[in-house]
Amino acid sequence: MQLKKIVRFVHLWLGLSTGVLVFIISISGCLYVFKDEFSEAWYARVLFIDHPGKQPLPVSLLQQKAQRALGDRYTISAITTYGDPSRTWSFSTYASDPEALTYFGQVKDVRLAYLDPYTGKVAGIIDYKYDFFMLVKSLHTSLWLRGSIGRPVNSAATLVFVVMLVSGLALWWPGSTQETAVKQRFTIRWNASFKRVNYDLHSVPGFYALLISLVIALTGAAMTYGWLRSAAYSAANGFRERPKAAMASLPATRKIAADTHLTPMSRALVFTRKLYPGAFSIALYPAAPADSTLYVYANARHGTIYRFDLLTFNNFTGEPAQQLRHADKNPGEKLNAMNYDIHTGAIGGLAGKALAFIASLVAASLPVTGFLIWKGRR
Repeated sequence: MQLKKIVRFVHLWLGLSTGVLVFIISISGCLYVFKDEFSEAWYARVLFIDHPGKQPLPVSLLQQKAQRALGDRYTISAITTYGDPSRTWSFSTYASDPEALTYFGQVKDVRLAYLDPYTGKVAGIIDYKYDFFMLVKSLHTSLWLRGSIGRPVNSAATLVFVVMLVSGLALWWPGSTQETAVKQRFTIRWNASFKRVNYDLHSVPGFYALLISLVIALTGAAMTYGWLRSAAYSAANGFRERPKAAMASLPATRKIAADTHLTPMSRALVFTRKLYPGAFSIALYPAAPADSTLYVYANARHGTIYRFDLLTFNNFTGEPAQQLRHADKNPGEKLNAMNYDIHTGAIGGLAGKALAFIASLVAASLPVTGFLIWKGRR
């Protein structure tokens, strides 16, 4: 009983001190879970093509058209192409002020031009700075503050939330093995008083969502704390040394190299599309004129980002240089690569996202019901 009093005291005051932050982080995370599905529906006219063609235009030509549509003020920093012929290709720009205090000052511009890859027609240009999900993501990760300020605050609150989940389990644990006492821990008595219903709403859903909430919280904190990523890496590797995946040389292809009407970037994309015919997306990062390396990422699946292979090319000739395959990574590297997709539930498809949504919604309710319990007792 004395130990339980200590646990209750810790649980109470940690909850009161971080409850607002936990609510903000949880509710914003809950809203962000289905970002891809809602965005694709909202921007459908820009993201999809009604009548796809047969052969895409060279990506360098599309880049020129996108640059003209965006204007000289913006520099294209990333290009995303898709294997699905019904999708437009995106050309991204990003400008920021790292010293600004808030998100609104730090992010100067996030603008994407979407082009029909078969005709070169601009389907639309979207400014994402004030996009709903961009604002939700910034609130979730850094409270609309500069990342170096807001992210550590949110991550610390997330670790406190982990302690509260564990202490909450200790408080929830039945003190008696009698059937009635055990049953009360698993059910909400809707016909009881408001205080009792509120208490049940705090403890019962909290228990059912406990495991998923712990996973979401720990993967979220791992994005800030390197020691958490290192711990996950070691655990996945069985706490023993394993060789890390290394870049391997790619064979040159004379046919593509001899195709002189293609620019180096177009040659790189042609090579990658042949090497990964089933890839969902292939992203290219245009190199600065003086840089010798062009980076290309081939992503296998829609909805997740962890299963990508990295390829490098000579920026001046388009010749393939090296490749880093996801399949060659050790278990620790794979687990760390999956961290974001586990955090959002995307690793489990729509079912995984639904579980993440419900768990985040429950997590957002816990500070509210917990505060009402404390207020009622006072």
